[in-house]
Amino acid sequence: MSDKQQRKGKFYSFVTVGAITECGGRVTSGGGEAVIIDGAGYAAVMSDQPAALIGSRLSNGDKIMATPWEDQEYGIFVDEGKTIPGLFDPEWTPPPREPGARFAVSGATTARGGVLREVSSDWEIDGAHRKAGKIGDFVEYKDGTRARIVTGIGIPGDELNQYAVVGSRLDNGDVITDSPHRDSRSSTVFVPIDEHGVVIARQ
Repeated sequence: MSDKQQRKGKFYSFVTVGAITECGGRVTSGGGEAVIIDGAGYAAVMSDQPAALIGSRLSNGDKIMATPWEDQEYGIFVDEGKTIPGLFDPEWTPPPREPGARFAVSGATTARGGVLREVSSDWEIDGAHRKAGKIGDFVEYKDGTRARIVTGIGIPGDELNQYAVVGSRLDNGDVITDSPHRDSRSSTVFVPIDEHGVVIARQ
């Protein structure tokens, strides 16, 4: 049984070129008579616009109904009872980009001398040629003790996208202060989150 089958809620596939609308139209990469006016809202932003989903509406009143790649299950899952800001809201606009973050890849170090030696993600960061650490990964110390990473950045509620960064805190009060990843990245998709995937409010 898949994770989505176990969880209660609804899955929305991302729209791709070739997606079919209610009136028989198809989504293209070039300009057309109608434009997509809503989408994933806060859950997924691409190129400073909310990602289009199956169910997104067009400026001519049409609606996207299916995509050729729907079986690949790329999209967002909205848990039952959960509200995603901006979901299918044509008035919603993404927040300003946050300052860039340096990902904590294998070899990242903490203020107290800890080292992130093993990471659980398969995402290799461009330029660093190392895989990104995730919230929940452990930092090791010279005395043999370990501490777990409990904050980072990611997509709220999405366990697959919760990454450690320079500035991430550990459950022993330590903090990641340096990483072999030197190229800061900015994103409107990833936001500060805790170990439960909950957004951390900025002070």
